[in-house]
Amino acid sequence: MCPRVGAHKQKKAERIGLLICVIIDVMERLIEYFTPNHYDIILNVNRHNQKAKGYVKITGEPHQGIIKLHAKDLTIDRVKLQGEIVDFTHKDDCLEIPYFPEIKEAELEVFYHFDINTNM
Repeated sequence: MCPRVGAHKQKKAERIGLLICVIIDVMERLIEYFTPNHYDIILNVNRHNQKAKGYVKITGEPHQGIIKLHAKDLTIDRVKLQGEIVDFTHKDDCLEIPYFPEIKEAELEVFYHFDINTNM
């Protein structure tokens, strides 16, 4: 335990450190499937009904037979790969998009929406 920090604060810091390690571990695993090079993001927020719609265009390098992206608390409306609408799955907070191995530089477009959380 750090001598200047009480036991309660030390345990809280350890939990935060563990959470950060878990997040980094998830990010490292997802990057094994797709390495993004550039993002274009558009976000439309409606404060009156507490909803938002978004669009992201990502270019990058796919590494395996599937592209995986983090998509927690998002509803995915549609996905385009190389300008064409493609099938996708959204499970365990992860968006999965199959792709063709001959694609070396992928252009991925994701259209989504979500409810704004004001309980923070």
